[in-house]
Amino acid sequence: MLDAAKARGLRSGENPDARRGNRALLLPRRKKDEQNHQATMPFAQVPDFMIKLRQLLALSARASS
Repeated sequence: MLDAAKARGLRSGENPDARRGNRALLLPRRKKDEQNHQATMPFAQVPDFMIKLRQLLALSARASS
């Protein structure tokens, strides 16, 4: 994204993550067995969930519309 923005003249400078190893220095290392999977919603519940979701004013809820 940053490279695309730079190509369009929307930003200047280099991508701060372009140099090898920046992420490794800034972010904690994840354990290989660490998984945070969300259980799936049964398909039959999706219509009611979408109705409730569309009633919320939060930006994250509105992004699904």
